[in-house]
Amino acid sequence: MSFLLPLTDLVPSKRLDMPDAPLCGKCKLDKGCISPKIKPYGKGRMGILVVGEAPGSEEDQYGRPFIGKAGRCLRDELHAIGVDLDEDCWTVNSLSCRPPSNATPTEKQIYYCRPLVQRAITEFKPNAILLLGASAIQSVIALAWGKGGSRGKTARVGGVNKWCGYVVPSQVPNSWIIPTYHPSHIMRLREDAREPPMEAFYWRKHLESCFSISRRPWDELPEYSRKCQIVVDDRDAAQMIYEMIGVAPVSFDFETDRLKPDHQDATIICCSVSDGNTSIAFMWTRETHKAMDALLSSSTPKWGWNASFEEGWVLKEFGHGVNNWDDLADGMLNAHVLDNRPGTKSLKFQAFARLGQPSYDDEIKP
Repeated sequence: MSFLLPLTDLVPSKRLDMPDAPLCGKCKLDKGCISPKIKPYGKGRMGILVVGEAPGSEEDQYGRPFIGKAGRCLRDELHAIGVDLDEDCWTVNSLSCRPPSNATPTEKQIYYCRPLVQRAITEFKPNAILLLGASAIQSVIALAWGKGGSRGKTARVGGVNKWCGYVVPSQVPNSWIIPTYHPSHIMRLREDAREPPMEAFYWRKHLESCFSISRRPWDELPEYSRKCQIVVDDRDAAQMIYEMIGVAPVSFDFETDRLKPDHQDATIICCSVSDGNTSIAFMWTRETHKAMDALLSSSTPKWGWNASFEEGWVLKEFGHGVNNWDDLADGMLNAHVLDNRPGTKSLKFQAFARLGQPSYDDEIKP
């Protein structure tokens, strides 16, 4: 019997295994501060949520975020572009309690306190979320991307140097995410520099980008998985592959039992192919092997991600290379041209940064 199985029937929903309440019993920061669990503040007139690091001494004393020296720096910068922090924004920190001696929040502390940040996002439904510094990035991007909290882990997502300048149309939540520098970093640079630092210039640009946003990224969240099908019968898969020949450029991807094809037992397990309209995944069998040989030998333009990986496996599997790689065939190289910072070239990163697509292999990767 032959049938097609929608991908949505097999993949889990976009939900992290997050605690429902902050784990203050493990963190215990609330025991050593004046104002524990400082609540979000502001009227949010422009629909922007600003996420910082942690309360300082003045915030702890008065029970309000962003009123210390770094907060005043941010207020001055926002005032210069016509924004009032209290009237136009909501404000919250990755930690709601002041750490001793203003210590940098640890990954575990951020994880314990993340439900309070998540609660603010759920309540306010912001158009955009401005992330100030590494702690805010760890708190929110780990939640939105799906690379933290899941299975109780505090997975690292990278810091300011990796994320700064991106404007992410995040699906979870449905908000633009704009990571940038923490005002205390800008203050230190200004104090040390003889001339205005470039980071201060970019900081202003990031703030302007954030406060130019007036609506959420998606009217209706995209369901990319609904555009994909798993073809259970290899004869159906082969027929669909043949039908893609000569119609439009195709992208393809192998899943293999090892990274390199050099060993005689190296094996392709399954494959996926897309022509932009039809996207299919199928097991590697005699039928699909034959159809892929015809497709990869044809003049149909080909795209890939880290195309040298697929090229090596095609050489091993068929005794010839891929015919007619497109001029812009390799998405990884294109990503490197667009942004050569470390950690930004993976398909998973680009899918989130450009399309807001949450991490898609958290459950299967272990």
